[in-house]
Amino acid sequence: MKTLFAVLLRIRPQLVRGICCLALALLLIFSAVVDRSHGHSWVERSIPFFWSMFAFVASAAIIGLTRWLGGMGIQARLDLYARDSVDEDAP
Repeated sequence: MKTLFAVLLRIRPQLVRGICCLALALLLIFSAVVDRSHGHSWVERSIPFFWSMFAFVASAAIIGLTRWLGGMGIQARLDLYARDSVDEDAP
């Protein structure tokens, strides 16, 4: 069963991109407004948008690492189940 988000992404990608950008802007505005004086460390108190930047960098690092590992040979071939690539000698 397809979700509404998946259907919208296929039909109207510009609308989905706009909604995501709006959500990101609201998150950044909320991060700027929230009181940072009660942070646990000096990083939280002194760097605005710290957790937003941390999450973005961590996500980009995870995506980059998985793409690199996939390119190193972990990823399966795209034609793994194609009839053309099946050996004639296989039972």
